[in-house]
Amino acid sequence: DPDTLNNFWAEFNPASLLGALPQVFSSVSGVISVIAVVFSMIIMMVLDVGGWEQRMMAAGRSHSRVVAAMRMFSRGIRKYRLVSTCFGIVMAGLNYAELLIVGAPLPYVWMLLTFITTYIPSVGFFFAMVPPVAVTFAMNGWQDGLLLLGMYLITTWVVQGVFQPMMTGDAVGINATVSLLSLLFWAWVFGPLGALIALPCTLLAKSLLVDADPKARWVNSLLSNGVRAKAAAAQS
Repeated sequence: DPDTLNNFWAEFNPASLLGALPQVFSSVSGVISVIAVVFSMIIMMVLDVGGWEQRMMAAGRSHSRVVAAMRMFSRGIRKYRLVSTCFGIVMAGLNYAELLIVGAPLPYVWMLLTFITTYIPSVGFFFAMVPPVAVTFAMNGWQDGLLLLGMYLITTWVVQGVFQPMMTGDAVGINATVSLLSLLFWAWVFGPLGALIALPCTLLAKSLLVDADPKARWVNSLLSNGVRAKAAAAQS
């Protein structure tokens, strides 16, 4: 509509745009700084990985329980990430099909959002479900919105509520309550990034403080989804 464009340019004030530029540049520089730090850490870790096995063997001579706990943590994290990635692909594919069924806008965006939020424990499905359902309600009407909401809930319950815990098994080793509490704690410590690394940080703390100490392994019976206090040493 030419009239709309003419009104827009008549009311456009370049001063307001210039006033917002410092805040935009500040946000962009903050993101770039975080990316630079993460990239630098990855490079340093790649350089150090060559001699890591020898370091673990040397440390194991005097602290065998700590090294064993760290190895168990490493295997569990790799298995957890692999299972989460596979189920993220499955959930993204299912949700993409559901978005096509109702004709929801931006299906590729919501599919990518589903895959990313699969790594967020407990509440990741909520962040993947609300935006596409809300947009579908607004653009397609309440019938399609309710249909999409129902399909999202069913697939999430079947895949992430039934099959994913069975496949994950002992890789995580913590119950749902501890998982949610760890999400809240690490999100408070690290911000939004803490939601993605909540489980790895919790498992690392558990490996060093619980699994590495024979007298503290009884705590696993309170943290895990099963009783794991059989190997705990008696309290003196």
